This record gives sequence, C-alpha cells and structure tokens, in this order.
Amino acid sequence: MSEVTAMERPPEPDRSAMTDEELVAYREAENRFRASDAMRAITGDPDPGAAIG
Repeated sequence: MSEVTAMERPPEPDRSAMTDEELVAYREAENRFRASDAMRAITGDPDPGAAIG
C-alpha cells in the first residue's frame, strides 16, 4: 500500500514578468506536483501501452 503525501501546487505566476530561469523553475515545480503521489491518487497512472494518434 502506498502512502499519499500532501504536496502543494505552486502559485500561479505572472508570466509576463518572469525571467526564463523563473519559468523553468515554475515548470519543474508544476511537473513535480503533477507527478506526485497525491495527484496520482486523483488522476491515476498512465497506460504504458497507450498511443497518441
């Protein structure tokens, strides 16, 4: 049994005022949130055999 941990979504940034480095950092934080155990409990695991056509 896996343990679901709480993880907070990063706050929505003002993209018009962001530097490239800040955008990369935000994207990485958002990706970590989306891949977290907490989100997997909601979205489920991807089908490894699925194809996008």
